[in-house]
Amino acid sequence: MFLKMLSLSEASKERSEIYIHGYIMSASDLKARELLFDNVNRDAIMNVHCLGTSDRIAEEFQCRGFADVRSFPVPGFEAWPASSDWLHGQAEGAVDR
Repeated sequence: MFLKMLSLSEASKERSEIYIHGYIMSASDLKARELLFDNVNRDAIMNVHCLGTSDRIAEEFQCRGFADVRSFPVPGFEAWPASSDWLHGQAEGAVDR
């Protein structure tokens, strides 16, 4: 498990967009919180899709210096693809075959 978290933390530093889905980020989950708060690119776009806890989680990221945090408290899978800048870029560059 430690090696997985280590490789995940290294990969997370390079990402320009991060998604958090359905995770309540409880204060007692110290390892996951450390991974997310201390090992993620602070310039990455943070998309938080965690229903009723989305706003609270987004605020925690903002308080820790993350520049672009987006909260999506609305339920439903449809909000997720609509939130992605990458997906929008892919749709604009799509070619009919």
